[in-house]
Amino acid sequence: MRAPSQNCGNFYPRESVRLDQQGDAELQFTLKADGTVKDISVAKSSGHDSLDEAATECVSHWHYNPATHSGVPVEMPWRTVVKFRVDNGPPLAVRRYEWGEYRCIDESMPSEDEMKKTTYGTGLDFTLRDGAIADAKIFRTSGNEKLDEQALQCFRNLKIDSDDDKTPSGSQEYHLFVTWNSTVIAAMVKAAARYTR
Repeated sequence: MRAPSQNCGNFYPRESVRLDQQGDAELQFTLKADGTVKDISVAKSSGHDSLDEAATECVSHWHYNPATHSGVPVEMPWRTVVKFRVDNGPPLAVRRYEWGEYRCIDESMPSEDEMKKTTYGTGLDFTLRDGAIADAKIFRTSGNEKLDEQALQCFRNLKIDSDDDKTPSGSQEYHLFVTWNSTVIAAMVKAAARYTR
């Protein structure tokens, strides 16, 4: 059995990056016979709830080569440590797209009642190909189809001017979470104004 090669830098909460929050979250979970992960819990906190939650979300997407007994895949307990360091967060180009996403949402802000219908934030998967968005799709619903569609359309319509020296070349997959909370949206719009001056 081998551990997955993914890291959790793409799940680094942007607010945690802004606040310079770092730490190591130790997680325990069960590896299922099909290689997926279940029953994730925090065995040792990173010291920041947001990082513990991000680590849990990240690991929930991992897929292992399963353990075997007499050649048959079996479940087994496992642990991992997810390290969050500010220098392993997403590149600036990805943050620009996130800020653009929140600006778009702010311009057509949903009602508080509509946002209360969500269970989670909307999770978006996308590929950044030479600085441009490709293959954007929802990988986790908020529980509100209308807001999920708003998040996806906003993201697909973004046009971001990126400096060539700050834009990663080639193709890389990333994740972005839209939090349906007016206070968070306002804070992200402020962050966008501050960091893109």
